[in-house]
Amino acid sequence: MTLNGELTRTFEGPAGVDFVHCAVSPRGEWLHCAGEDQQLHSFDASTGKVAHTINVSDKDLVGAALHPYRNIVATWGL
Repeated sequence: MTLNGELTRTFEGPAGVDFVHCAVSPRGEWLHCAGEDQQLHSFDASTGKVAHTINVSDKDLVGAALHPYRNIVATWGL
């Protein structure tokens, strides 16, 4: 979204999955989203499509964070 509120790109995940938190990779190539389905969904930013999905929790997933220099994604939940 621009500063004027104009939508520039949308990312659509699996049907029925709401995301609780998303984080953009430092180089802007990936968007990692923590879903209410306890999975981390990784979008390719150039296509807007889900490239990878991994089950990361057996409880409620709350967020995801990315290391600024290494290919490390951390998730946390309740």
